[in-house]
Amino acid sequence: MPGSTPVFGWPYPTGTDRVMDGDNAIEALARAIEDSVMGLGIVGSAKIIADYALVGSPVAIPGMTFTFVAIAGHSYRLQASGNIKSSVAADNVGFALLLDGVQQATSRVHCAVANTWYSVPPRPVIVTPAAGTRTVVLQGVRFVGTGGVTVVAGSTDPVIVWAEDLGAAPPLLLRDRVADMIEPHE
Repeated sequence: MPGSTPVFGWPYPTGTDRVMDGDNAIEALARAIEDSVMGLGIVGSAKIIADYALVGSPVAIPGMTFTFVAIAGHSYRLQASGNIKSSVAADNVGFALLLDGVQQATSRVHCAVANTWYSVPPRPVIVTPAAGTRTVVLQGVRFVGTGGVTVVAGSTDPVIVWAEDLGAAPPLLLRDRVADMIEPHE
């Protein structure tokens, strides 16, 4: 197989490869993909399965902090999922996701009805931190309003936060290549 992708070097058949060797071509591609993603996946997570009433805002949700060891040059997806409610209608409440004490993303819902739980839409964020131990914290936040805020969780519907290793960033992204091909117009 003389063809290979420019970023990851994954092999692929070209027009001169024999069709009867297709199984070998697919096996070579599968092994190359597996080798390039080996070791990736969830590197840290936390979950709660009991309601928690916030005292103040924003506030770290107990049990929703974890650490992971970042690898130099790797990107990570941070994401949270869960439910929340306010004691007052029309409040905007939700989550803030922090990495090493710095807010990376927020996700909120509008509580149209008091004391009714709402699913906070996930808002993943991609980060490329320096190598070393990193700390992820999920906070409960009242963005707008005056009501008491409760994180709503149960065994069948927990609040979860996690970090996923996406691997090393490709050395040259497609947008960089396209930018190099476009000459400025005068």
